Amino acid sequence: LLVVIAIIGILSSVVLASLNSARNKGKDSSIQSQLNQIRAQASLYYDTASNTYVGLFGDTKVLALLNAAQSTSGGTATTNAIKNSWAAAVPLPYAGGYWCTDVTSFAGRITSLTNVSGAGATCN
Repeated sequence: LLVVIAIIGILSSVVLASLNSARNKGKDSSIQSQLNQIRAQASLYYDTASNTYVGLFGDTKVLALLNAAQSTSGGTATTNAIKNSWAAAVPLPYAGGYWCTDVTSFAGRITSLTNVSGAGATCN
């Protein structure tokens, strides 16, 4: 009986570890989706804001997506919007690094925020 209980305990710990990994991968996917939606909203914002991205991250729809991504991540987003460019990056809890998207339609994992917060406001 003790052997059966020990086997069940070992199997349950393996299943719980797998579930935790899947949960974290799901968080990464959610962050990616939310930032990709920001890209679509940025195009709409540019058209309605007299052809500028300044103020993009104060837009209510963009801010809601950004806040959702930050909440999922548990980290802080890095954003930058200038007249003709913008970029946003959020930490990835599972994969590490940051998921970044920008005005060039780039969407991918980066390891440095230098370009995001720099004068060019791009991911890379």
